[in-house]
Amino acid sequence: MATTVRTVTATGGSVPVPINPRTFKGGVGILVSIPEGSTATYDVEVTGADPTTPQADWQWNKHDVLQGKTASANSNLAYPVTAIRLNPSNIGGSLVMAVIQVES
Repeated sequence: MATTVRTVTATGGSVPVPINPRTFKGGVGILVSIPEGSTATYDVEVTGADPTTPQADWQWNKHDVLQGKTASANSNLAYPVTAIRLNPSNIGGSLVMAVIQVES
C-alpha cells in the first residue's frame, strides 16, 4: 500500500498526486481532514491528463462527491484518473489530504 499526503495552507490547487493505473484495480482511497482549529472550503479534483504534458495544460474536474466540502470527508475513485489534487477556495489554518493506493 502506498500513501501520499498533501498539506495545504493557502487557496489554490495542491501539488498533484499521480495515480498509478497498474494499481487502480486495488482501489484508491481519499481522506481529507481539517485539523482542529482550522477551517476550510475545498474541492478534490481529478484529471485524465497525459502525465508527460506540462501541468499548466492539465484540465481538472471536481470529484463527484468531494466538492464544496466544509468538514473532513472520505471517498474513493470509482473511475481511473491520472492525478488527483486538493483545491481549497477558503482556508484558515491547514487542510490535509491522504491518497491511499493499494499495490497488487
